[in-house]
Amino acid sequence: MDIGIGVYTAGVPHPQFIPTLIEFWDENCRNHHLRLAYTSKLPVHLAQNAIVAKLNGCDYIMLIEDDTTSIPSGMLDALLAPHKRIIAPRAFSRHHTHEAMAFRKVAPCVLDTEPNLYGMIEQVLEPGLQRVNLLHFMCMLIHTSVFAQLDYPYFHYGKNGTGTDPYFAENCERNKVDMWVHNEWTVGHCGIVSGGIVDGGIGSCAGPSIQPFGSIK
Repeated sequence: MDIGIGVYTAGVPHPQFIPTLIEFWDENCRNHHLRLAYTSKLPVHLAQNAIVAKLNGCDYIMLIEDDTTSIPSGMLDALLAPHKRIIAPRAFSRHHTHEAMAFRKVAPCVLDTEPNLYGMIEQVLEPGLQRVNLLHFMCMLIHTSVFAQLDYPYFHYGKNGTGTDPYFAENCERNKVDMWVHNEWTVGHCGIVSGGIVDGGIGSCAGPSIQPFGSIK
């Protein structure tokens, strides 16, 4: 399998990120042909579109954010196994809400234009594979055939001032591309710890009750 690994940083990566990336690469380069595209100091939407341009010849692209602090062994093959065109593991927000960053709509809304999504979306917490309407980019695996189906730019900031994930989610929904979360696998996110607070390099925050740095299977 030819898999492009897309890494983008806006500044200095989390100190655990590089060791995590090296360990992930070392494990998976034996069974897959991996290619790396790296961008830095670009606005996120420009970086993400540039990564797709560099890696669009691959079978899949995995986007990995630079505050990823752990990736469980075996996760890549587990994400490939269901043959979903867009899939990501579970990840928790490092902000004060600490929600699982996978959501479904519970009321009609346009994610990248609504001024407030309260009451319109809910976390997807059920075990196993779950279809979602909004999904994070931490280790998101995307089959490159998706980009021929989406509107360009594939990624952009939302009109309501949100990040690029609501825009991408609406782009997928508009073009009938499903997104999935695999809740049996969890990647670590800066500052998320078990029952405590850690200085994640971007600020201190308390996490939900999960194993240290969120790396659980």
